[in-house]
Amino acid sequence: MNKEIENKIRDRFYYSSEDGLLYRDGILVGTKCYRGYLKLTFLKKEYLVHRLCWFLYHGVWPNVIDHINHDKTDNRISNIRNVTHRANNMNQSLRKSNELGLSGVYWCNTKKNFRAQIRVDGKKTNLGSFGVLLDAAAVIIKARSKYGYHENHGAANAFSN
Repeated sequence: MNKEIENKIRDRFYYSSEDGLLYRDGILVGTKCYRGYLKLTFLKKEYLVHRLCWFLYHGVWPNVIDHINHDKTDNRISNIRNVTHRANNMNQSLRKSNELGLSGVYWCNTKKNFRAQIRVDGKKTNLGSFGVLLDAAAVIIKARSKYGYHENHGAANAFSN
């Protein structure tokens, strides 16, 4: 990003870090895009609001922004963090297709048991087969802690559509 555009952004926008709202010339900005994030157009370029918020607060452009609570419209500085793609993947919402309510655990219909698996360095790692869901849940929770997953990983998103 060139310094001239950065200066124009600083001059035209105000970020309220406490409530996560972004204003342009005193008017609240941001419309929801198809992925659920807030976006805006400035100088004929589209920006994701959370990236502008990070820039205005910290003075540098972020790599990847992770919304800690999984609400893609909550841009409070306490809810957004600059992370790597890997770290962002380690704080994902529970998938809508998940029927058990716990990511990393699934029912194996052929073996009639629960399976636990986790992704480590991009590869699936099987953690075992269990007759009881709670046993599989205990193993997956322990593995998430061991491999540095965020505590919110796999949490249901109360803000999903």
